Amino acid sequence: YLGMDPQKDVGLLWIAEECLNAELPPQWSEHTSSRGDVYFYNSETDESTVDHPLEGQYRQMYMAEKRKQLEEEQEQEHQREIDELRQSPGGRS
Repeated sequence: YLGMDPQKDVGLLWIAEECLNAELPPQWSEHTSSRGDVYFYNSETDESTVDHPLEGQYRQMYMAEKRKQLEEEQEQEHQREIDELRQSPGGRS
């Protein structure tokens, strides 16, 4: 959901949970088709969609948090490399 990998993005699953539990904007309502499929209807625009109306917003949130997480991981890896160089026989202490 939202492009997440449930095994790799365990620390970000709160975003998917928040999206799935988010209240619909006032003009939107949730319905079930005769086949049992859930869809959302916008009474102002007469639009129907199977995607939660806020899904795009939460997808952007996930992508921003994922980017931040990757940057932090890269920074930590870079710092580990620096520390290893400093501890090596030719490195500075």
